[in-house]
Amino acid sequence: MSAHHAVEDALVDLRDLEGVDSAEAADVQTVGTFSQAEETRLEAAVPTADLAPGTHELSVIAADLAGNITVETREFTVGLELDGPDEVALDIHREALADQEALTQDVLGAFALTLGGDEEAAAEAGFELSLAPGTVLVEGEQAVVLRVTDADGAERSQREVTVTVTLRQLTLTDGDITATSTFRLDDALTASITAEDGDRLLAVSNNEHFAALPAVITAPGAEGESVVRVLADGTEIPVAVSIDGGTLSFEGQSKGTYRVLAAADGEGPGDGGDDGTPGDGEPPGGGDDGDGTPGDGKTPGDGDDGTPGEREGTAPGRAGGAGAPGDGSGGHGAGDGTGSGDFARGPLARTGAEAYGLAIAAAVLIAAGTVALVIRRWS
Repeated sequence: MSAHHAVEDALVDLRDLEGVDSAEAADVQTVGTFSQAEETRLEAAVPTADLAPGTHELSVIAADLAGNITVETREFTVGLELDGPDEVALDIHREALADQEALTQDVLGAFALTLGGDEEAAAEAGFELSLAPGTVLVEGEQAVVLRVTDADGAERSQREVTVTVTLRQLTLTDGDITATSTFRLDDALTASITAEDGDRLLAVSNNEHFAALPAVITAPGAEGESVVRVLADGTEIPVAVSIDGGTLSFEGQSKGTYRVLAAADGEGPGDGGDDGTPGDGEPPGGGDDGDGTPGDGKTPGDGDDGTPGEREGTAPGRAGGAGAPGDGSGGHGAGDGTGSGDFARGPLARTGAEAYGLAIAAAVLIAAGTVALVIRRWS
């Protein structure tokens, strides 16, 4: 029998020692040592940093003192994962736009790159997370591509997310005048108000080294005032304005000149036109209603119904009032007193007064002629 077999037989005999009484056991001779395992579970850390992402096999081999070997194999996956939100929001001051590297880190800080669930393992394996080349973050909403590269710089994966950059509002002040916009922290406002032609001229400007921005501008004001923006060529553009508690508020460029127009004087209705006194032309019915007073076109004529004239006048009388027509005397025109007094005077039209004057003139001429004839005959 070989020594190997003797050991085996001894081991086998030892396994059968259970149930053997002490008297029988005393006759058994053992070769070698017998030990009882104190640990029933073995553990060991298996590094995965050097493993590429994907599925791998892990085999565990166990052997006992008799040379018995047991092999167990398990599959496991090394995952390269990028965890983080689909949207990232940044709230910054305007000057932060100039530091794109810092903004990039703010975006990347919202994500975690892991290898098998371990960030350190991913970093040790040389995997890196970055934004796509040429990415520039600006104000507003934008699509951004995240790239995962390995130690050799090869792209392993990518993901698109939405990044929204919001610029903080800042109010600049100069005395009673303010301007609110997305100004830089190191910006400043210069403003002045001067009187001009009964109005006020407001000039505002933020720092000359920084660009003008759309702003909400406030200044002291009064109810009823309005605002126009004055361009470099003198053109004036109306601006929507509101007033609250003696403060004017309007939107405009942070660099510019604005005219504050004084409230219009309260004028009564119709002041823009002349509602003047009725025309002062001849009153209607100015014609002579006979020998009496000329009709005034309102009160019925009160002309004298004197003796009818010897002959009818040749000139039509002016329209008189609604009174009785004058008979006319001494060759006066016989006006019918029914006209409206609106007709234009023709070349032959005569008033009663004019006809009366002509009659007197004719009488004087006749008298003068008679006197001259008498003198001639007398002489």
